[in-house]
Amino acid sequence: MLYTDYEKAFDKVPHKRLISKLKAYTIHYSIIDWINNFLTNRKQRVKVSGIFSCWAEVLSGIPQGSILGPLLFIIFINDLVDLCSDTIKMYLFADDAKLYCHVKNNGNMEDLQTGIKKFVKWTDKWQMKLNIEECKVISFHHRRYSNNEVIPNYTMNSKLFEEVTEIKDLVVTMIRYCYLTNIFVKK
Repeated sequence: MLYTDYEKAFDKVPHKRLISKLKAYTIHYSIIDWINNFLTNRKQRVKVSGIFSCWAEVLSGIPQGSILGPLLFIIFINDLVDLCSDTIKMYLFADDAKLYCHVKNNGNMEDLQTGIKKFVKWTDKWQMKLNIEECKVISFHHRRYSNNEVIPNYTMNSKLFEEVTEIKDLVVTMIRYCYLTNIFVKK
């Protein structure tokens, strides 16, 4: 299972691309206009040591703390699951995306790597930057890899993912324990 991490996910959603997705869902134009007005014509500036910078237009981001924010983000990433195949599954929750593949053979390892490449292509197309250092892979299995087996290595943009033996998933820590069962829950 590959755990991904977006850099400042809500802050990076490009307004024009979000509006194009809303149009693709054939949402009524009056609602799209209302959402466009909600997102655009915002300005920001920075204050450092009592001195303000010039005002700059905000071109991306969904206002956090709004009721509409999470819904717009879900709409924006909703087509990520279209990347899945028969062997690759994706689980989405807020700004978390997990790719999962039951790896039984080398072909399945290749399928997962292909899924990762498609995922990267999607993030590039839609201008959602991944924090590759925080993306992790964890394998759950019934036994240790024997000396004859190849331990799968997965990469993103030529960067090898760190394989971990435990990872926090929402409020549950998933632990890989190789001898007895697949998953233990640690609170």
